[in-house]
Amino acid sequence: MSNRDDINLQINKELEHFSTLDDFSVEFPSEDEMYQTIDTLRQYVPERQQKSKLDKLADLLRLSTKEIFFIDKSFWITNLTFFLIGFLLTMNTSGNPYFAIMLLSPVPFLLGLLEVFKGRDRNFLELELTCKYNAQQLMLSKMVVTGVYNFILMVFLITLLSFTGDGQMLLTKVLMYWILPFTLVASFGLLLASKLKGQIAAPLTVILWISFVGIYMSNEQLIAYMESRPVIFYIIAFLLAVIFFIFQIKKITRGVSLEFNN
Repeated sequence: MSNRDDINLQINKELEHFSTLDDFSVEFPSEDEMYQTIDTLRQYVPERQQKSKLDKLADLLRLSTKEIFFIDKSFWITNLTFFLIGFLLTMNTSGNPYFAIMLLSPVPFLLGLLEVFKGRDRNFLELELTCKYNAQQLMLSKMVVTGVYNFILMVFLITLLSFTGDGQMLLTKVLMYWILPFTLVASFGLLLASKLKGQIAAPLTVILWISFVGIYMSNEQLIAYMESRPVIFYIIAFLLAVIFFIFQIKKITRGVSLEFNN
């Protein structure tokens, strides 16, 4: 008889001893006893700290600062490269600087969706939900980082174009070609990312946006019509876009407390 057979025989004998446990019955506590135990232990549960909105915002910014060091280096380099190429092409081809702003305005945030939804796309969502900072908190903090980086790059680009171009840019056109497109396209990107993988949603939104800008830039009549709209038109459109953007963020963080542990 081989050693494996000896081991199997020994295991079977051990299991036969456990069969006697079937003769015993375990009495489960009654419902009243369970509730009594819960009420007894409730006094040892620490009370949830009530934080003001300012404290929650400070905690969010603190977590976002930490997330900067965990975002892939390719995100920073790729976006910076995009903006440098856009600036150089605008300067060397005497192109309309507003078109460059329009084209590049949502790109950093859209590419940032790859980082925002990385954990979910790699099937780490359940693991992240058990961590000190859960998945929704990490997503929100990464959105803050990508949004701030987007803002810094756009301010830098507008400043360069203002000093190297034909003069200072009009606030109305900045609203039309930067803030409004960013809010609308970022909201659309979040909508797609909530239904598709970030690895699909981000490139798809970028491709759709570049295609749209190409069609827009080639249509002089459409450009003239849009630029002739009153300022109130863009303000209303911007407010609606902000509402849509906030709605998409709430969809992602719905049901999750934004109180961050210290």
